[in-house]
Amino acid sequence: MEQRFAACQAGQSACPFEMTADEFMKLQNESVLYYYRYMLLFQMNDFDRVVRDTAHNLRVSELVDLYYPDEEGRSSVLQFRPYIIRMNAMARSMQSLQQNEIANCVKILGDAIETIEALDPLP
Repeated sequence: MEQRFAACQAGQSACPFEMTADEFMKLQNESVLYYYRYMLLFQMNDFDRVVRDTAHNLRVSELVDLYYPDEEGRSSVLQFRPYIIRMNAMARSMQSLQQNEIANCVKILGDAIETIEALDPLP
């Protein structure tokens, strides 16, 4: 799927790009594994890898939102987007807190709240 998407973005293949049901299931299953990992990493205070893994799952939710045509499947993934944004912001704010950057910590959390509030409601 990544190769098809990249080829579409580069203008090398026909667009619009559409994710298949099989690709959706693979991404959904992969996202669950990332979720389990970033939950453990957060408990271990490994915030760098939490940021990396939550960013990955946010990208998956973006791809699903843009390119998966089944509304029910999209909702099953997108319902977790606010939570993933929150976890990403918490990890980034903890990184700032560890460096005693309190103002940046507050900014990160405020930006996350605004992002979550601006999300479109699910059908």
